[in-house]
Amino acid sequence: LQWCVSDGRRSGPGVIGLLSRKDGSCQIPDTIRPRVGLAAAAALFVLSTTAAHAEMSSDVTAGIVVTEEYNDNIFATRVDQRSDNISVVSPSVNWQLEGPATRLNFGGIAAFGMYGHYTDEDYQDYDLYGNGRYFASPDLVFTGGGSFSRDREDRSSPDDLGGETPTIVYTTSGYGAALAKFGPTSVNLGMTFDRYDFRDVPAPGSFLGFINNDDRDRDILTAGTRVGYKLNERNEVFTTATYDERQYMEPIDDGGFNRDSQGVRLAAGFRNRGDTLYTEIYGGWIYQSYVDPEFDEVSALDIGGQFIWRPLAGLSIEGELERRLQEATFEAAPLGSWGVLQTFASLGVYAWARPDLRLNAGVSYYYNIYDGTDRRDQFTEYALGVRKYVAPHLYLGAGYT
Repeated sequence: LQWCVSDGRRSGPGVIGLLSRKDGSCQIPDTIRPRVGLAAAAALFVLSTTAAHAEMSSDVTAGIVVTEEYNDNIFATRVDQRSDNISVVSPSVNWQLEGPATRLNFGGIAAFGMYGHYTDEDYQDYDLYGNGRYFASPDLVFTGGGSFSRDREDRSSPDDLGGETPTIVYTTSGYGAALAKFGPTSVNLGMTFDRYDFRDVPAPGSFLGFINNDDRDRDILTAGTRVGYKLNERNEVFTTATYDERQYMEPIDDGGFNRDSQGVRLAAGFRNRGDTLYTEIYGGWIYQSYVDPEFDEVSALDIGGQFIWRPLAGLSIEGELERRLQEATFEAAPLGSWGVLQTFASLGVYAWARPDLRLNAGVSYYYNIYDGTDRRDQFTEYALGVRKYVAPHLYLGAGYT
């Protein structure tokens, strides 16, 4: 086993260990942001095994990470900061089935956090998933999956209203996609579905009752396509188009607003795959239209890209730039915000100093624009980490963020 770590938002230094590729490269599984599948994977399993009549190989991978963490501001407040020690136990298991034309994964990952003093912050998060891939031919591939997860809303979220306990959210997700190649042209068609179920939490002070989170429950359906054209073996140009529909379970929220919306994203870009450097850049347009007449349309420039540079064996330098439009459900004068346009950038360095010693360092930057308000948030995160393998399947690590 090799391992990756996550800070709960992006791949990088953190406290929860996750399985990675056997070649040692870091890969945060799709389970951390559920886009993988149960029903679709089962359908792929039946389809492929029935069609191929071939015996499938089976491989089970399991692991556990135990972390002791000290956090100097567990409630993410500017004043009256509270610190605590947190013990985190994170088990995981994955069952992989592989045949001549099929690859399937079923499994789960969990994180059980126990606070030393503020025990109301304890959490029991998990994610159960299944996903599959079916190679109908060398030029036609189908993928699909789904998951069910229990997570908690981070105390630093602007939507967090300061309940006595963290807000619990259950997420049901599914996706399906098809990739077809026609000579130098590739066409990818896909669809995702996410249902978010936020649970009520006790309001601060036992006499205040509960904070209603039902008006935040929503479905997000996204459909899109990517068309690429290879200029040569290394270079490709591409275009992408995505449509999303966001529908809330309650037509009117507690603030009196209808937060349903529809949006599109259009972009064009260039990708290069070199021997030691992979780069991708794109630019386009983000547009979102809201049902409530009090909410203005969002129209913004879409820019992004990434690079992975491996100048030496065991050394990887990675960067990313992305813009995304997220939901905002907190109430603020005079109307409250209906969306957060976030610009995210990161730079990370991962180095194997020795076959048994891995070092990492990184910086991440977030700039949030809250539609309908003057609020602008900036977050900068720095992180350092080290991991020492004391046996092929056992490591000790430390990190600072």
